[in-house]
Amino acid sequence: MSFSERQKRRRQNAFGATSPPFIDYLKDILRRYPDGGQILKELIQNADDAGATEVVFIHDDRAYGTQALWAEDLEKYQGIVLAKMVL
Repeated sequence: MSFSERQKRRRQNAFGATSPPFIDYLKDILRRYPDGGQILKELIQNADDAGATEVVFIHDDRAYGTQALWAEDLEKYQGIVLAKMVL
């Protein structure tokens, strides 16, 4: 079985639906930034300047409730996130 076949099978859920590859999620996130994703380049450059040996981006597509927030303006932060860890 080829790599692409394994990837396709991995993305398929129990109902036969498939999810887009991670790169599609990343492209969508970058499209939403007004500068075309310059922020990611800056994050990587900052990690390099700090002497990092590894930069990890984590995509979390979970959405969280908004009923118990401390302030209403925090609601916009309850959706999909792309987080960065520097090691």
